Amino acid sequence: MRHRRPRARRLAPHRLLLDWRVIASAFMAVGTAAGVLWILGRPDLESAAIGALAGAAVCLLQHALHRRDLAALSRRITSDKPLEPAAATLMTGVDGLQLALERSQRQLGEMAYCDTLTGLANRQQFLWMLDTTLKTRPLERITVALVDIKRLRALNDQLGHTAADAVLRSFAHRLRNAAASSACTARMDGDEFAILILGGDDRAVAAIAAFADAIHAAMEQPFLAGPMPVDLRVSIGFATAAGAQALSSGDQPTAELMRRADLALTRAKVERLPTVNYDATMERHDEYLLSMLSQLKEAQSNGHLQLHIQPKLLLADRKIHGGEALLRWHGPKGVISPATFIGYAESTGYIRTLTAWVIEQAAQLLAQLRPVAPDFQLSINLSALDFGSIDLCERLLRALHRFGVPPTALVLEITESTFFDDANGALERMAELTRDGFRLALDDFGTGYSSLSYLSRMPLAELKIDKSFIRALGHSQRDTAVVRSIVDLARSFGLDVVAEGVENAASLDLLQTWGCTMVQGYVVAPALPIDALLALLPPKNAADQLTPIESTA
Repeated sequence: MRHRRPRARRLAPHRLLLDWRVIASAFMAVGTAAGVLWILGRPDLESAAIGALAGAAVCLLQHALHRRDLAALSRRITSDKPLEPAAATLMTGVDGLQLALERSQRQLGEMAYCDTLTGLANRQQFLWMLDTTLKTRPLERITVALVDIKRLRALNDQLGHTAADAVLRSFAHRLRNAAASSACTARMDGDEFAILILGGDDRAVAAIAAFADAIHAAMEQPFLAGPMPVDLRVSIGFATAAGAQALSSGDQPTAELMRRADLALTRAKVERLPTVNYDATMERHDEYLLSMLSQLKEAQSNGHLQLHIQPKLLLADRKIHGGEALLRWHGPKGVISPATFIGYAESTGYIRTLTAWVIEQAAQLLAQLRPVAPDFQLSINLSALDFGSIDLCERLLRALHRFGVPPTALVLEITESTFFDDANGALERMAELTRDGFRLALDDFGTGYSSLSYLSRMPLAELKIDKSFIRALGHSQRDTAVVRSIVDLARSFGLDVVAEGVENAASLDLLQTWGCTMVQGYVVAPALPIDALLALLPPKNAADQLTPIESTA
């Protein structure tokens, strides 16, 4: 009996058409998504999307083939000769999808534990490593360092995100090299980095100080944002524990050690210190600071914040022609020193709100003074955060226009530290302000690290000599020589010179002999409430009526 050779089974045309439609749709989805993400410049998401869509395509493919074995189906399809090229293409595509899926899974795993901008570990990876170390090495000394970049938001505003990201990558590279001996270096969020340090002995405090010095030294050279150099400064907070058992935090030693490091970092930022190491006394101080912000907001809304003015005496005619606005907080137990709350307001960002209030009050006061003292110039202090704000000039002009006051009546005081956080950006901002008519003063001159080359480029109107030098006049030959040199330097640059902290007539006469322009201090008057200043101006504009006044603030 002749056995007929069984004929190869062929797929029904409608079934084959359905399968190829689904398969083609899956491939088109992958290709389209990858192409769109490539155009958008997001290669990180491109790989992830390809992986996800590749998995979906494989699932669609399996559904389209009714969950049959791919190899068996391949043999069926290839038995039909007209479909051989298509079958080969299909099998190649499936292999490619499977490889793309495996690759994307690896990349997604890396992205979950890596900061994509800097290449450092991310917050999740750092906390996992810290938690694992505390559990597996319960008796080993462990240190966490939190590093915060000052004024990063202003850097983004001034440079744009692309240039700022390049600076951040360079910063991360230097930080990783400076902390090469550490167990992990991570980027926790936008401007905060963390370092995990293992080991050490009773000399750990000295070792931490040396470690911090190495980090600060690594940041001394300017970073390049294109052709422009950018100076970055950091605050560092350390917390050390001799293993998890020393943290006394129950089952949360990781959170406790991070909290202590954050507390040290906050203290460094508030008190403007480069490095702070945690100790137990900070706990009580921190509770006080945490309540201060709410108290400060309440004081402002209830009228307990007041603007006092310390008059400035023009030495040429011994008359008051200006003053400096100083903030005073009248608390339930008396006047709270600005040194107590200004630093904390800066670290929390609330300084912007305070400065906005001071600008409004200053504009209103100048409007009040114009009928009796049309040439009166009022100085206000700007923090680094204020000066870095891109809408500073607009806010100043808006407030002055509301009260009909010209910009020339307002003097903006900045410090040397504000300028050298970002020298080139500061020069641009200063040029913008002077174009609009504002006078600029460099405050506390002599206490920072001014470069004469930068000083010559600043569009300044005034140079203020720090009171620490003025108080030593007649007692210290060195400080006396410094003051006279500063006066000569300012005059050579065509600047007015203001000496603050003048407390006696002998110092006032000496400063006038050298060519100082204006003085302020108790020899003229302390900081006065606005009503007291208004009452003071008319009768006190004669030289023979100048007498020291006891401070009440």
